[in-house]
Amino acid sequence: MYKIFLLFIISAFTMTVHAEKIISAGTVESFVNEVNAGDSVSGGQNKQQDYKVTFIDNLNVTTYVSNVQYQYDYNDKTSPNNKFVISGLRGKSTVTIPWQKINRIDFVQERKNYNAIVSLKDGRTILIYAELSNSKYQGKNDFGGSFKINAEYVQAIIFN
Repeated sequence: MYKIFLLFIISAFTMTVHAEKIISAGTVESFVNEVNAGDSVSGGQNKQQDYKVTFIDNLNVTTYVSNVQYQYDYNDKTSPNNKFVISGLRGKSTVTIPWQKINRIDFVQERKNYNAIVSLKDGRTILIYAELSNSKYQGKNDFGGSFKINAEYVQAIIFN
């Protein structure tokens, strides 16, 4: 009984402290952002992703790139969650694969059924037809400058 009472007092105190933060901040939104920023369950989704990859272009030039960003140009441009995915056709369906699940992407010259071989971290391989026109990758190269490449010139992407 004593433990339950003590737990109740601690919970009430914690709620009072958070309520004071809400009142002093003036908005509930700032409180929610503060809680989410420190929430380990959310996986730090408020932080910007810092993907480190190795690009191999169609001339077999290899460049190590950090803080990779993808400017996509495919049908589903409305969702902000598509910033770190590869999207394409798999048979008659459209699929997206999050970058955090990908080990490597190889782009091939086969244009009828597929043009990308996606190797997942769990060992599976998925063939998709990715629309690459006007899509671009950019980031910071390993020798201190910037990196930009049109997706049509990429032969492989290896996620580090």
